[in-house]
Amino acid sequence: MKAQVEIIVEREGVSLEEEKGSDVNRILAVEGYTLLDALLETGIALPHECGGNCACTTCRVFVEAGAELLSPMEEAERDRLILENVYQPRIRLACQALIRSPNNSLSSDLRIKLRIPPS
Repeated sequence: MKAQVEIIVEREGVSLEEEKGSDVNRILAVEGYTLLDALLETGIALPHECGGNCACTTCRVFVEAGAELLSPMEEAERDRLILENVYQPRIRLACQALIRSPNNSLSSDLRIKLRIPPS
């Protein structure tokens, strides 16, 4: 049985305090899924103009906590972020970040902020 990871999703520019009871989402994602697939499967819309092929940066997210629950960034993802001038160690492309199984020494949840404007 594959492990599940809780993902706390916030909109960029909106604090948790402002969003209590509104747009803060807590979802469960299965290890082996990309962040993009996990978000889309639970109904959270995230732009992904290239279809999840690491050819744009529209699916980028900011990882606030739990980065150890994601696969390491590979060269193609880093190069794409650098090319678009948005590279930072905590920014990931949701289409490239695979969810990994937590182990006992790591945190049990992943906190990300979506790079889309609040509605």
